[in-house]
Order: sequence, then C-alpha cells, then structure tokens
Amino acid sequence: MSAHLTLDALSAVWERNALPEEKAFTALTERTLFLLQNEDAAIRPAAADGSPGGFVDVSAEAVPSVLIPDLHGRGGFLLRLLGAEPACLRVSGGNGAARGSLFARAADGSLNLVFLGDAFHSESRGRTRWQEAHRAFLRGRILSPPLLAEMRENFSLAAIIMLLKNAFPQNVHFLKGNHENIRNADGGGNFPFVKFADEGRMTECFTREYYGGLFLSLYSRFESALPVFLRGRNFLASHAEPARFFSQDEVINARRHPEVVYGLTWTDNGEAEEDAVPRMLAFYLPDCPDALYFGGHRPVHQTYALRARGKFVQIHNPAKQQAAVVFPDEPFSFSNNFFSV
Repeated sequence: MSAHLTLDALSAVWERNALPEEKAFTALTERTLFLLQNEDAAIRPAAADGSPGGFVDVSAEAVPSVLIPDLHGRGGFLLRLLGAEPACLRVSGGNGAARGSLFARAADGSLNLVFLGDAFHSESRGRTRWQEAHRAFLRGRILSPPLLAEMRENFSLAAIIMLLKNAFPQNVHFLKGNHENIRNADGGGNFPFVKFADEGRMTECFTREYYGGLFLSLYSRFESALPVFLRGRNFLASHAEPARFFSQDEVINARRHPEVVYGLTWTDNGEAEEDAVPRMLAFYLPDCPDALYFGGHRPVHQTYALRARGKFVQIHNPAKQQAAVVFPDEPFSFSNNFFSV
C-alpha cells in the first residue's frame, strides 16, 4: 500500500470517523516498527546494542525541510499541510517555479518532513472533552463517547504518520515528544502525563481496553524506536530545548541514558543550561554560523519565540496551523519561511 500512497488515501483514514481497525492497524504498527529498526545507517546510526539510535542525520541532503510542530491529534491540520504549496517554496529555493504540494515533494524526494513530536492528546483544544471523559473514567467507564472521540483523533493521526513514514522513509522523520508515552511510564526519561484530566493513565487504559495488551506493548515499542534529535544541513531539531549539551554518542544511545531522553523531550522554559544550544550548534554544525535549533513542546503566543540568545526557535502555537521551511543553503528568514494553512 505504501508504494502507492495518495493524499486521498490519507484523508480517508481521517474522514472515516472511526478508530483504525485493530488488525490493519496492528500490521501497520508492526511494519513501521520494523522500518524504524532497520533505517539506513547513514541517516540513522544504530545504538551500541543494535537498537534504533536516537540521532537522525539529513545534513547530506540538499533539499528543504518542513518542520511540523506538535500536532496533538490535529489530523485535519496535517492533511491541509500536506496539500499546501507554500509561497516560500515557489520563490525561495525552488528556482522560481512551483514544485507541487508538500506531499508530492516528499514523494519525489525533494523535501523532508520533520515532525517535532507529540502526536497525542488534544490538550487545551479538547479540555472539555477530557474533563467529560475523566468523569466517566472515574465511574469505571473507559470507552465513553468523549474518550472514543479523543482517541479516534489520536490513533487516526498516528496511522497517517505511519503511512507517510512507510511510503517515504528517507524523507519523513518523527521525533519523539514527551507525549509519546502510551504506557504512561515513569522511567527511561518518560514521566506520567496529567494536565486537564488524568490523560496519560486514561490513554493507557483505553488502549488496553480497546486494542488489547499486546497492541499496547507493540505501540510502546514503536514509540521507543523513534529518534529524539535531528541534524539538517544548517539546523538542529528536537521536541524540547536541550537541557544541556549532548554528545553524538549520548544521542545515538539515548535509550541507555534517561537524562538524554528527558533532556530532549521534557525541558521547560528556563530549565536548560544557558550554553546548551550554542554548544550543540557549534559541535554539530561548526561551519554554519547562521544555523538555528528548532523545537516545539512549550507553547508560544506568536508565530515563534526565541531562546538561547536567539538560537533556539520555538514554533508550537496551538492556536495556529503553521509550519516552518528551512532551506539547506540559505539563512532562515523569520519573515518568509513560516506559513499557515
């Protein structure tokens, strides 16, 4: 199926208004896990124990990268994004000519799609739904209508992302966020998640009840196989601001170092060491004085927010449906390289 993936097929996953069917979704998750465990070593070096490394390197590719902030169940946003033809791609780095939608460009290898993590949990957008689901949960009802609606969004979005990864494995990269923790685990750099309800525990219980314990374990393995850090030709990316400087060996072997997983997925504003981002940029991109480090995680109220002496760019605004384009051989333009759908 992935070899003939179309945007219409992805739209159908979202528009069917039902959770992915268990057998097909299990098979898709198994295929995606196998793919993540066997990625090209030139792009994703394996960890010392042979497991998928935490580091993705696309710096050899002279193609633009679209950085997609936290989705939190917004499958409609992702589909609109994939169908978009941003003006900056037509006039900058595109030789003055349209090259098709983001989906078409990812399909022909002329674009990278870089997801900055957090596929699950609608957060503020779904506050009322979460609270209604929580009241039902406390009464012992796990598969309540509000939680079914929430999980339909989350798992349908996950299926779309998996289909994209299978279809265009060299050009689609999803970085683990702090919400990629379906077991609601406390350990390995993960922490249980609670915000407007008991979202982490409710998600775990729902998955076990609806899809079963074997699928819960499989999906958790998929999350653990996701990378946590990406290097482009002139940018770095992770879900959260790096808590400190992390060496390449530490990042590749992140699963053996819980502080690395935590430090690239959970870091709050003001928690990072002051020199972490400048040191990361100097180490990973020593010949790129204009390089920037991008992340999501902490919400911003405008198009972006700058930290770390202007070198760390936060682009997750939950009220906007936006993304950023980084061209491989041009300084990033804050006025031209963001676009909304």
